Parts: sequence; structure tokens; C-alpha cells
Amino acid sequence: MIVSDTSPISYLVITGYEELLPVLYGEVLIPEAVSRELGHPEGPAPVSDWIAAPPPWLTVKSIQPGSEEQRSRHGRETLQHLDPGERAAISLAEQTDAQILLIDETAGREAARAHGLEVTGMIGVLGAAGPDGAVPGRWAATAKQPAPFRNVSRKVRRDVDMKPIDR
Repeated sequence: MIVSDTSPISYLVITGYEELLPVLYGEVLIPEAVSRELGHPEGPAPVSDWIAAPPPWLTVKSIQPGSEEQRSRHGRETLQHLDPGERAAISLAEQTDAQILLIDETAGREAARAHGLEVTGMIGVLGAAGPDGAVPGRWAATAKQPAPFRNVSRKVRRDVDMKPIDR
């Protein structure tokens, strides 16, 4: 079971790779704030359509009240400098002892690591599914291709764990 922020799911839906998530990780949890961001009327139509009828492997969960404002269980700083979806995703990952947190934004990744969470992002998902990864077939053939919608920093590429995650 993993928790996801908004961006990785959005990009996977836009590129048609969202079905990699249950293959690689099983159940995916998102907080309500991420669900709202995915369904925002000004967002990409394929993403808002997708979240309007979510797949069975996706679960929207409430986070414990006040958890975004409180210090983490590791005594780290609060998450107030992050956007609501990032704060909620980090809080939910902590509350559920998630295996991994899918998050792309640099500030969110750094905060999640400071809170003791293992992170990866959309590129990590594609890397895990790639030619030497866990998923054969149509995904593996294109998983190592550069994403057409975003420049990915060298640091993020270095941080990507290209090994599949054991469920």
C-alpha cells in the first residue's frame, strides 16, 4: 500500500500509465485534499473524469484532524510551507505507515524524507516498470522514454530507485 500526492497520479493518467500503480504497489491511498485537486474544474479533463469514477484500487481517506499542523512523530517541523495536497499526503503516509509516498515536487520530497518517509515519483513508477523492472508488456517498452510534459531534474533522476517495490 502506498500514498500519492496529486502530480504523480495526474501525469500517469494523462500519459495513460495509471494502471501501473496497482500492478506495482497494490492499493493506492490518497487524502481528500488530493482527490479535490485531481477533480479541480480547471485541471486536465482526463484527470477530473478519472477521479470522478475512481478505480477499485484507489481509496480516498481522511486524515486525522489537526495532523497537518502538528509536528510529525519524528519531531520534525510542520508542513505549512507545502500546498494542501502535499501536506495531507505526507500526513496520511505517516498515519498509515505507507510503504512509499509518490510525490514529485522537490519541497514535498524533502519534507517527506525529513519525516522519515521513503519517496518516489512518476519517473520512479515508470522506472520500476521499465525493461528491467517488474512489469512486462506495453508499459515496459516505453517506460524509459522521457516524459513529454515536464523537464525532470538530474537530482530527481538520481534519486529514482529503479528497482521494483516488493508488495
